[in-house]
This record gives sequence, C-alpha cells and structure tokens, in this order.
Amino acid sequence: MRRATIALALVALLAVAACARAAGPAAATIRVPIGDARLDFEEEIGIDAKLGGAFRTAVRSGATNCYVDALARSDGESGEIAFVVAPPPKEGPFLVELAKKGAIEPELVACVREVFGEFYHYESHERFDAIHGTLTFAPEWIKAPALPAAAAVRAVVERSYAEDGVVRVVGLRETYTSQWVADSEVLRSYRYDVDLEFVADGFEADCQHNGPYKVFSRRPFDWSRWAGHSCESRRQKKGERAKDDATVTYGLRYYPTVASWELRSQPGAIRGTTPMR
Repeated sequence: MRRATIALALVALLAVAACARAAGPAAATIRVPIGDARLDFEEEIGIDAKLGGAFRTAVRSGATNCYVDALARSDGESGEIAFVVAPPPKEGPFLVELAKKGAIEPELVACVREVFGEFYHYESHERFDAIHGTLTFAPEWIKAPALPAAAAVRAVVERSYAEDGVVRVVGLRETYTSQWVADSEVLRSYRYDVDLEFVADGFEADCQHNGPYKVFSRRPFDWSRWAGHSCESRRQKKGERAKDDATVTYGLRYYPTVASWELRSQPGAIRGTTPMR
C-alpha cells in the first residue's frame, strides 16, 4: 500500500509539472514604488492665508513625485525632511530651510527644494513669521507587470517620426527617465535626443509654446491654427539632417486593480512630425 501511495503521488507531481510547462513561463513582474509623502505643520491656523491655497496640495504632490522617483533609483529611502518657510525681505521666492532625518539621499532633498522654489511671495501679500513643518516619507510598493522593453520604447519614437514620410530616425540616445504618481496611476517618461534625416523635401519649423518644440512637415507649419503658438519654418531637402528631442510616456493604473503599462503620450500631434494639410 505504501508503494502504491508513493507511486500515485509521483504521478500527480509529474502531471502538475506537465501542466506548468504547457502553460508556459510565468509573466515577469517588478516592484513599482508608489510611496507617499505626508505633510504636517506645527501650527495649522492660517496656513492657507499665509502660504496660498495651492501650497499644501502642490507641496505634497510634488514631494510625493520626488519620492517615487527616488525609490525607483534606491528602494531604501525613508525618513523625514523638516522645513522652515519664511517670506523674503522684499519680494521673491520663499526662504526655505530643509533638514533631513533618516535614510534620505541628497537627491531627494534637492528635488524637494525645487518644489518649494515654485512658490513666490509678493510685497502686496501679508508678511508672516516663519512656518515650521515636516514631510514624512513612507515607502510603499505594488507588484506590477515588467516595464516596456527599451527596444519597444525606441520603436515608438521611430514610428512617430516615420509615419508622415518626411523624416526618419537615424540616431537615438536616451537622456532622462522619470517616474511619478498621479490619480492612482504610475507614469514613467523616457526622453531622447533624436538625429533625423529628411526622406523627402520638406520643412523644419522651430516653434514656441510654453517652451520650444519642432515640427517636420511637407509644407510650412501653419502655427495660426494653434492659439499661442509661434513658428519659423525653413525648407529642407531630401537627405539633409536635423535634430529634435522626443518624450514617450507610459502609464500604469493601480487602483482598483493593477492594470498593464499603456502608452500615454508620444511624439506627434504638434510635437514631432505633424503635417499641415
């Protein structure tokens, strides 16, 4: 009887192994940070009137994004950043002092300093005594599908420029990657320097709208269709080279359940290769 039991168990194990092989390898997963930054003030009375109604939300959101990006680089960061905010002698950015406690790297402190640097005190605003507070960083992670392969992200850039038949990518160099959280979604952005070659006669437009961008098209770019945009177009011949920068962003929604990485933005639609017909 004992031998029969062992034999049956062995058959069962072999059957399970066979089913696993038939199902194929398990999908790769990674840990994705969604850590939170808690914002506390030593004295809550009159904070919004002194610092502005957007201060509380913007500082917490900005600090959380700094923290998520920091955790993506090093998963051991946690602790506090104490801050003191005071008005400048006249008009200008708030005077801010930061002091870290715990396993907080200098890069996170520098990023948080930039968040505070977005706020400005005008002479017409009421002056106030120094305000003390703390940002507390607590790591949190989710299990998620693996990030898009580097080759897949590069292919998005190449297709975006090639689809209009004006230029093609001949060189691509990743320069920056960032990650942040917004509305129960992790967003990951890849930025590239792009070398291009005209595959047909066309135009290269240098444009401005809250920053510079380029458009490559068969005819001069008609900026008047887009309020607030200004462009200067110059003719380019087939075979001539150009340069641009391109950003691709993927999103991963994690509430109420973890989904998959999906393309959220890519070159094109004004930025990149947009022909004006």
